[in-house]
Amino acid sequence: GVSDDDIISFCANVFTIEQIETRSLVAEFENPPDEEMLDNWKMALMDPYEVPEHTPLLWYLGIRACQVFFQKYGRYPGTPDDWEPDVALLFENIWKQVVHHYQLHDQELVQEHGLSICQELTRYANAEIHNIASVVGGVASQEAVKI
Repeated sequence: GVSDDDIISFCANVFTIEQIETRSLVAEFENPPDEEMLDNWKMALMDPYEVPEHTPLLWYLGIRACQVFFQKYGRYPGTPDDWEPDVALLFENIWKQVVHHYQLHDQELVQEHGLSICQELTRYANAEIHNIASVVGGVASQEAVKI
C-alpha cells in the first residue's frame, strides 16, 4: 500500500502539478531538434551514467536507428538467423544517419558507444531489451509518483 508519508508528501505538493507539452512523434522524426533541446541532450551526454552504455539517450538513438532500419529494409536488425552482418548495416548506414539528424555526431559518448549499442540491439532482434524495460519502468513509476 501507500505509506502515510507518501500521502502527506503528495498532498503537500499537489498544487505544483504542471502540464508539460512535448513534440509529437511526427514532429520529432521530421524536424531537427531546436537549440534548447540540443543543449539538454548534450548536457545529458556530458554526464553519463556510472556505466556509460546505460545512458538512456544512447539507447533512444539506437531504438530510433532500429526504426529507420525497419523503414528501409522492412525488418528489424538481427531478425535473420545470421544477425552479425546487420550490426554493420545498422551502425554504418542508420546509426550515423540518426545521430546526424539529432546533431549529436560530434559527441564523444555517442562516438565511443554507438557500435556496442548497435550490437546489443541487433543481437536482441526486436525483443524487449532488459535495461530499456527497466529504465522505462523506472521513469514511468517516478512520473506516476509525481502525479
